[in-house]
Amino acid sequence: MRVTYSWLKEFVDIKIPPEKLSERLSMAGLTVASLDQVGGDWVYDIEVTSNRPDWLSVRGIAREVAALLETKMRLMPHKAIKGPSKTDDFSIEIKDEADCRLYYGALVRQVKVGPSPEWLRKRLETLGLRSVNNVVDITNYCLLEYGQPLHAFDFAKIQGASIVVRRAGDKEELSLIDGTTKKLTPQVLVIADRHHALAAAGIMGGKESEVSSATRDILLESAVFDPVLIRRGARLLGVATDSSYRFERGVDIPTVRLAAERAVQMLCELCSGTFVAVKQSGSARAGVFQKISYDIRDAREILSLDIKDNEAVRILGHLGFGVRRAGRGKLAIEVPGFRRDVKSKEDITEEIARIYGYDKIPLTHPSIRPFAMEKPAVWRLEALVKEQLVRMGLKEVITYSLGSPEDYKKTSLEIAKDALCLENPLSQDCSLLRSTLVPSLLACAASNLNKGNVDFEIFESASVFEGHRETVSLGVLLCGNRRSAWSKESQRYSLYDLKGIVEDVIRISGAGSPALENASRAYFEPQTGGHFVVGQKTVACFGKVAETVRRNWGIKAKKDIYLAEVDIAALASLAYFRKLFKPLAQTPSILRDISVLAGPGVRYGRIESLIRKKAEGFLRRVCLADLYQGKELPRASAALTISLEYGCDDRTLTDAEINPVHQSVLDGLTGELSLTLR
Repeated sequence: MRVTYSWLKEFVDIKIPPEKLSERLSMAGLTVASLDQVGGDWVYDIEVTSNRPDWLSVRGIAREVAALLETKMRLMPHKAIKGPSKTDDFSIEIKDEADCRLYYGALVRQVKVGPSPEWLRKRLETLGLRSVNNVVDITNYCLLEYGQPLHAFDFAKIQGASIVVRRAGDKEELSLIDGTTKKLTPQVLVIADRHHALAAAGIMGGKESEVSSATRDILLESAVFDPVLIRRGARLLGVATDSSYRFERGVDIPTVRLAAERAVQMLCELCSGTFVAVKQSGSARAGVFQKISYDIRDAREILSLDIKDNEAVRILGHLGFGVRRAGRGKLAIEVPGFRRDVKSKEDITEEIARIYGYDKIPLTHPSIRPFAMEKPAVWRLEALVKEQLVRMGLKEVITYSLGSPEDYKKTSLEIAKDALCLENPLSQDCSLLRSTLVPSLLACAASNLNKGNVDFEIFESASVFEGHRETVSLGVLLCGNRRSAWSKESQRYSLYDLKGIVEDVIRISGAGSPALENASRAYFEPQTGGHFVVGQKTVACFGKVAETVRRNWGIKAKKDIYLAEVDIAALASLAYFRKLFKPLAQTPSILRDISVLAGPGVRYGRIESLIRKKAEGFLRRVCLADLYQGKELPRASAALTISLEYGCDDRTLTDAEINPVHQSVLDGLTGELSLTLR
């Protein structure tokens, strides 16, 4: 909004220089983007926020200036429209009051159209508007002064002397005053006569009814149109005007008549016109927008300012609020119609603060005592896991949390009934919130493999959604060969590499020893999948990606893909983050090795669990030292060498103490697990 210093002085007794006024306005929220001297006057270019349409007028800005300078605002004197009211001269019909709540029409005859007076032309040109003729310039002048768009029709071009406010018909056309012809739709509101459209309501007038030098009689329009309808119509037509800009933000109902009266007065004075008749249609009436009970003590407490009751009353009164005292420190406030942004007590406090001066609020130290907020277990575990995986050489990827049904189909997954789907997605590729990271990681793998990057190890930790419940999941994917070192050749990734990574993630959580169980997922090859259980919760699954899934994703490279998913939220619920120091052993250990032959279906996890159970209290460490699978062994069998380290912290154990314990371990392996000693 552009406004001149001299025009503001017509409304307010300003005794400070233009530069100081610019600073005061900016501090009060009316940010002055620029202040330039044009033709001996100062022009303010003020940034107006969308919630303050009252600032789109000189009167609105003058009201703020008066409040800032603690003075009253002068209103421009103009006469209310008086004269003979010949109701048969023209008619107004509104088809739907939801589109137009109020339409005000004034007929002025015997108008002399010509150049505007020097003062009017200069004022408009200083603000960047082109002078057209005295009639159009008057409507533009009142637009700037009141913020109310007006339009002047050549009354002789209105067939049947009838104004009809209606929606445009399908394929109806309208030639606008800018020389363009627009095809209209029912989404555009028009001003028409009994036969055709005359103007795009609230946007731009039509060429046919435009005021010209031959015009003698004028019908002046001032109205209230639906903001949403005007915004939609302007976008459809690709036309943006000062009028549509204001109608889109809403106009003040009392101003509709005031602006029209001001324009009629100027038409009579500057164009030698004669007012003939006025008509009004629509049920919109001026009134109080909202009533708020306010306690000034709230402002003092929130702002830390000693604002006197009289000062608060003065500020609100100058801003146009109706204020009445309702007891000690209490006010009954009536919010005017042009301030629809004020809806609560907090808004009233803000109004007082910005006029009183934000710079007067004292600098104080916060009274909040510092405290250490412990992060949620999920966040802590996620951070630890990410750090560990990066140390292990994996690269983190970040993918979209939105997926598509097609991705689930390619992964051999079914979409859950409670899956959250978007009602109006930008595309089908982003139509549902993912419930697993598997499709996202496979999409990333397919992109890399098909571009020639065949050896990689990636992970992602992100939110997944189970119905309306958001949780955190970790996905790990290994493909091809691990990175080679200078001293050894590169080796292919195996299922055991992935299993070790998952076990390390569980170990970091401190949740306890996991139990490995057989499990099958639709996207894993048979007999390759498994999942880890801690307590009674399944916290992770892993396996080799099935060949059918690889083909679905268009993966042509002959590289094995191993994938795991860890439920970080479930694991965090079992996590134990306290680290306990265990002193180094002060007594020697006794080492024993066991060699056994394990048949199919016997997992190493069961073997280790049995050993720990049988040797409890004496076992310091157990580990798999060697694994052999060859033709010499029975089918699907494996030869294992397991190392056991026995010891006691308070004394040195003897063979006599260890032998019975070790024999108990051997008996358990052969008796309970049916292993064969070698």
